Amino acid sequence: MSSNNIITNTFSKFMNRDIHKDGGDNTSYRYALNAVAKDTEQFSFLSNEHSNRLCKDFGSTIVGATYIESRNSTIVFLQNGELHLLNNDSCSSQFIASDTEFGCDWGFKGCEYVYAELKTMHPCGDMHAYWSSGCQYYWVNIDEMLDPVRKQALKDTIKEERNQCSDRTCDYFKVFKCVLKPKLVPIASDQGGATATGAYQFVGRLFDRDKNYSNWHNIYDPVYVGSENNQCGERSTGLIEVHISNLDCKFDGIELAVIQTIAGQTTAKRLADLHYNAGNTSYTYYGTEGTPIDIAEILIKTNTYIQGQDLLQKDGRLWLYNIKQHRNLDYQRRANEIQTYWMEYQFTYEQAARLGIKSHMRDETYAYGIQWNYCSGKKSPVFHIPAISGSSGAATTTSDNSPAATSIYTKTQEGKYERTRKKIEDTVANPQTDAYDDIAAKIKEWETEMKDTCEALSSCEECGKGQESCNKERERVEEVTGKFQDLLAKMGAESGLDELPTSLTPTTIKEGAAKLLAAVEKRERLKLTADVYKTNNSSTYEAGTKESTDTEGLFFNGSQYYDAFGVTVTGETPKLLLSGSTIPDKEKDLVYPDFKNCEGDYLYGGLAGQPVSHHRFPDNKKSKHYVSKSVGVPNPQDWDADPLSDSYVNILGVAFAGIQFPTKDELSEPLDENNPYTILYAKRTNANRKVVAKGLGIKTFIAPNNSKSYAFPRHAVNSKETVDRNINIGGSRMISAGDDPSTSFIFHSLDTNTKKLALNFDQVKPQLEVYGEGWRYKLYAEGKAPEDTFYGSRTDQKGASQFININKYTTASGDFEPTFKTYAPPNAVVSPPQGGTIPLMNKFRESSVWIGGSLPALTHGKGANSDNSFIGDVYEHSVPIENAAGHYVTLYRDLPNQYGDLTGITYIPLLQSGAGRPTGIHGPCGDIFIGPHFIHRTSYISDKVGNKFDIPMGQANLGLEVTKKEKRSVCDTPEDVILSQLGTYIHTTLPKDKDAADAKNYAGLHSQGDTIHPRQDAINASGPDTDYYFPKTVTTLVVYWGEFEVNPYLRSIGNRKDFEVVYPNIKPYQLVSALPHPWEESYLDNILYCKVEQPSKWVLTKKVLIRTILNIIFPMIGIDNLFDIASGTDFVGNLVEFPMLYAMWHLMTQQIFTNNFIDKMLGVPECKTDDEGAECSCTIEGPKDNYSGFCSDLSKINEIEVGYPMPEPYNTCDCDDCEEFTNNEIYYSNKQIINSDLDAYKHFQSNQLLTVTPDRGRLMKLIVVNGQLIAHTTDDMLVLAYGNPTLSSDIGDIMLGQSDLLQEPKSMFESVTEGFAGIQDSTHSINTQYGYFFVDADAQKIYRYNGKLDEISAKGMFHFFKEHIKYCNPSSCKNEKVMGTNYYSLGVDPRINRFMITKSDGNGSFTMSYDLDHEKWISFHSYIPQLYVWDRDHMYTSNGTGIWKHDEKCNFQTFFGNYGPFIIDFDSRIPGTEIDGFRFKHFVWNTEMKQCHECDILNTHVKDCFDQVWVRNDDQTTGYVDLDPIVGEDFENKAERIRDKYSPIDMVYMDGQWRINELYDYTKDCKSPIYTYDNCCLKIEEPTNVNPHEAFDVQLYKNRTLFGNYLSIRYIANTFADKKLYLKNHKTKIQKIHE
Repeated sequence: MSSNNIITNTFSKFMNRDIHKDGGDNTSYRYALNAVAKDTEQFSFLSNEHSNRLCKDFGSTIVGATYIESRNSTIVFLQNGELHLLNNDSCSSQFIASDTEFGCDWGFKGCEYVYAELKTMHPCGDMHAYWSSGCQYYWVNIDEMLDPVRKQALKDTIKEERNQCSDRTCDYFKVFKCVLKPKLVPIASDQGGATATGAYQFVGRLFDRDKNYSNWHNIYDPVYVGSENNQCGERSTGLIEVHISNLDCKFDGIELAVIQTIAGQTTAKRLADLHYNAGNTSYTYYGTEGTPIDIAEILIKTNTYIQGQDLLQKDGRLWLYNIKQHRNLDYQRRANEIQTYWMEYQFTYEQAARLGIKSHMRDETYAYGIQWNYCSGKKSPVFHIPAISGSSGAATTTSDNSPAATSIYTKTQEGKYERTRKKIEDTVANPQTDAYDDIAAKIKEWETEMKDTCEALSSCEECGKGQESCNKERERVEEVTGKFQDLLAKMGAESGLDELPTSLTPTTIKEGAAKLLAAVEKRERLKLTADVYKTNNSSTYEAGTKESTDTEGLFFNGSQYYDAFGVTVTGETPKLLLSGSTIPDKEKDLVYPDFKNCEGDYLYGGLAGQPVSHHRFPDNKKSKHYVSKSVGVPNPQDWDADPLSDSYVNILGVAFAGIQFPTKDELSEPLDENNPYTILYAKRTNANRKVVAKGLGIKTFIAPNNSKSYAFPRHAVNSKETVDRNINIGGSRMISAGDDPSTSFIFHSLDTNTKKLALNFDQVKPQLEVYGEGWRYKLYAEGKAPEDTFYGSRTDQKGASQFININKYTTASGDFEPTFKTYAPPNAVVSPPQGGTIPLMNKFRESSVWIGGSLPALTHGKGANSDNSFIGDVYEHSVPIENAAGHYVTLYRDLPNQYGDLTGITYIPLLQSGAGRPTGIHGPCGDIFIGPHFIHRTSYISDKVGNKFDIPMGQANLGLEVTKKEKRSVCDTPEDVILSQLGTYIHTTLPKDKDAADAKNYAGLHSQGDTIHPRQDAINASGPDTDYYFPKTVTTLVVYWGEFEVNPYLRSIGNRKDFEVVYPNIKPYQLVSALPHPWEESYLDNILYCKVEQPSKWVLTKKVLIRTILNIIFPMIGIDNLFDIASGTDFVGNLVEFPMLYAMWHLMTQQIFTNNFIDKMLGVPECKTDDEGAECSCTIEGPKDNYSGFCSDLSKINEIEVGYPMPEPYNTCDCDDCEEFTNNEIYYSNKQIINSDLDAYKHFQSNQLLTVTPDRGRLMKLIVVNGQLIAHTTDDMLVLAYGNPTLSSDIGDIMLGQSDLLQEPKSMFESVTEGFAGIQDSTHSINTQYGYFFVDADAQKIYRYNGKLDEISAKGMFHFFKEHIKYCNPSSCKNEKVMGTNYYSLGVDPRINRFMITKSDGNGSFTMSYDLDHEKWISFHSYIPQLYVWDRDHMYTSNGTGIWKHDEKCNFQTFFGNYGPFIIDFDSRIPGTEIDGFRFKHFVWNTEMKQCHECDILNTHVKDCFDQVWVRNDDQTTGYVDLDPIVGEDFENKAERIRDKYSPIDMVYMDGQWRINELYDYTKDCKSPIYTYDNCCLKIEEPTNVNPHEAFDVQLYKNRTLFGNYLSIRYIANTFADKKLYLKNHKTKIQKIHE
């Protein structure tokens, strides 16, 4: 502004440094210090700033503060770990709490700014504070801390918990606690519940007082619940007891869920919340309780351990962001060091059956990995465990250039089974389970007692009761020894021993007991000799490995039935039999990847480029899968005999040693100390299993049928009897004596019989020859008696039924490649598959797998290819089977690249580690079952019945008197001729056991002429003697022990009426009719048999009547007539008639009315011998195949939650520093329910997560502006809006989370590819009632956003901020508001509506204010606060330990106790476009100064003004000139006073204004700059090149007037802290140059 020759500066447009000095309009200024545009008195003029005052000094460095609006207080965080509550009005404070009083560390000691979000909890109005420090989120109940009683109660609680939880109790104050998993061990029971048949897996999650839930923990191995029929889904009476151990004491309860697989459908139910106050609890699941939930809720991990820096609350939710980046663990090289061993554990059959214990498949190759478990419930990738340990450096190689295995053991002796008559000690290494020792001990005990008592009583006359007691004891001994003698006899234990007493009368008890004891002690025992290894003490071991596989020391038992401390829950501890190193099995074409970590090291260490190696387990030759000491099968001598008793399964487990734990620095979050790691294995599938199946191999023989050859499966197991109904050699049903082996065999396995596995094997590996004994129960059986005993008929049957237990073994050899393989359906002729040459005659036989190739010769059979499992003798109906043998066979395939690329393997859990950081782990575990497989085998032996047999009255070899009888066939009665005439015999009548007169007992494979071979002769025979077999069929139940994927203990039962049963679950049937039970109620008798319909008594009566009439009545009548005189005939006539009558009678009885004719006439089936056509009066029924139904649920493995290996590429760079490396994830809590006492801010659902795409920059800040949630990144601002998504699940549509979720963020500046309006640190912004202010350091701009974006740095200060936004003095601690470091601190002063920005940057530090009403920059300020706090009325700042309030009314320019000058610096020029020079005349200041007098009111006017001035232009400078105010004197009269005077100069007060005119050019050197900068960062001008004021004569400079196009003028007020100075305008009197 200019009037004539006066330039007026008004300052109305405030500070502007973007206008050129000679281009302004005199309405702004270039620089101000400690100036304000308004104050509490007025809004019109620029003035000096009010001072601040100390509100509260806390004695410790303040690291953060947050205003609490509802209480007009500020929560203050101190470096010493204390929290205080400052009252903003009174400046009084209350101590809230400190971390040390709870024995904690809240992490306030580092380089970090802390702020809080506050929430009022209803219904009691408690204030909760939430903050982040040390990348951990904390919370505290402020009101609980301020209440001494409640606070003490909390201390007591935490103290009590500390006794249980050690140092983990500080987690009470953490929003996200480090959760330690409990161990869940479910045990099924078959009584008391109502569970459905299926597999049940239990899982738990912990919760605290606020119902904050952890993630669902480990899904444990299935427990199987069977039922009557073991059909999937069938309701049972079972329940499951869940044992829970090592519960985390930081929590209050555990919620249980069950994942149940029923009928192939896997669903989940939430069961119950169990509160606990100890480390263990239990739960009983009855099967019907629970609420359905989606399995995804269990599998998807909720964010229960979020680490981050920042937080925000909006819409009743807590939002977390600037989340710590997850660091990938670089562990593979240490996984290379882990040593792997196979371990053989022995369980009783009963234990294995009850618990469903699984094993590894012998001779199979497994792929293993280790996975580290974090306390959040999240897991690391799975790190491959190679079969070659110790390879973190260069791989050790053998002569074939392949890595060599490193083992701590060297085998010195091969393990084997031996038989001995010496007592075997029971040790852990050589366990013996022998019930006979206990019986022997009891007998000895009783024998001793009797010796001491009974003998003493014998001499006592008055000892009646004592003698009676002694006699009772003797009876007990008699009973026990008698039973034991029978048992020994069955075992053949008396062989080679003294003869046992034939009776045990009281006089022989002692002798009998002694002999029994001798027999027991001398009996043959089965001795298991383990593999012997020696420890290689010369081997070297890396850190973390140990030279032992001692399971009591190094290893933790991590299998299913052990708790979190490795203690068995069932009370049953298996015996460790054998152990050894797994065998490296190399992939042919696959090598370990050669990708590297961030340091340039191979992730796989020295294995990189070497063949991938997995773990092969020993075969059955080395490690036997079972031991069975059972004797025989149920039999007429002992129907209670159990083929499974005294049997043991040898579970092949695994052990891992030398497991090294990652260090804390390597981990992104802490490990779960209860379950730090999991051992996993690759699931075996049809695509990758090498062992396809294991089972029983049975040989075949070749025989023709009408000149065409067929392969016939041998009868029973491998019977020598080469007779079959479908052999036809000129009518004969047998081949000549001696074996005719086939180059094929049939194969039975539980897996192939039920699952119909793909037959993709290429090797057959006989592992064991299995052999044993059994019993043939019967050849014939009578049926149920008819209800109508006279007219009703009975159905009988023919057919041998037998049971064989092949439970002994010896090793076998002779691997071969099969020529063909196919499934053979039941009762069919199977065409030869490719590679075969002749069909398989499988008529009347069960289904099986037919394989081309020759099994090895039998060593425990009858010959090389056969046994005595079926003998076709028929004289004795019920006999023991002494010899049966077959082969236990592995169907194997060679897979050169079994598991494929390492990065594509899917792993499933195998062993879970427990507490105590075990460096080794072991346990019985695996993916298959070991158990008995019961199959029934069927054959139609022959339809031949023979012809006439010479029936002797006796037979010497049978111990009978030899007298001949007439020849008879099976159609004839065994009775005498006279009795046979009565007609009481029907040919369908079944023969009696050992009836030598019955021809049916001759019609067997070992009868010739009039000779019946006794059983032993038949056993010794090399083959059949004949081809006739009157019983026709044979059904053999065979049991062997195998390894199966299908659970052998819970075999399914089909339609029981159709005999779709599996032994021993055969109810309501009995095993066999010989029990005795009618065959209709017997299992074996209904598989394949010949049905015989017996005539009724009425039919028999009619036959007897007919025969009586013909054979007795007629002859008697005829004879009477011959001698009846009264008949009127004469004797001569009778004599003539007699021949005719006799001929008629003979014709009727012998030719017409034969037995067959009468039988046929009465409806009885015809009987014919072989020569007559072999009609045998019975109908073949069957065969019924082995029931193949199975419930796959009952074999389920734990594959719901799987693990994945390291991907490629795998970034292991150290990028998890919480300050430098945070991600773009945003987590938000459940919504707080009003009046709920549950804190929703601690509940974060798994799907309450949003990720800002990285192409919009790195997320820095979340803010709410005008109700809109905005994500602020380094390059953009994105709007976050709610949506309403749902998810379809197996229980219907469900909401994801508890409420609406966020949609994809919408960018505000998406089209700006270089980024726009970003932010580089969350502390570079504040959100206020005036809008959102932030610093874009990359663009070097400052913005205000309140619905629209306003670049406030461009309002007169554009160039300044472009030069000064970035730090020019970098410090190690940055952007954390730590005094003396680099940071920005922003605030607002609601008292005078200004925005404050402070940059701490050494000598480049500044504080500036921006007027929010005028929207102009106002001033710099001489204070550099640490942080700003404001309420609705005042602004507060901090400079270290104290909070200062900016509310001083009568004091000015003093901040944090330090006085700062009030400066105004502006340019004076001729306004408009006119650029003309002028000469300076004088200045006129229009100001006003006030001072407080009373009541802190500025009510006193003071005549004073600035005390320094500096004027300059491009070439001239005055330097700083002191001003001396002159009040009330005539200026012209003072000329003499100021003559010869440089400084100070008079500043004269006239007419209400101040005038200054004695200013000249005092430049020292006209060629040098006239000003410099106070520092290189801030660039605020300071005078230089000025002559020293005391060194020159002022008069010499009077002609050096100031002239030019402009003048830059700076006024400084240095000396009045109690005066308020208002600047109204400033005038410059000039003389234009052209004038």
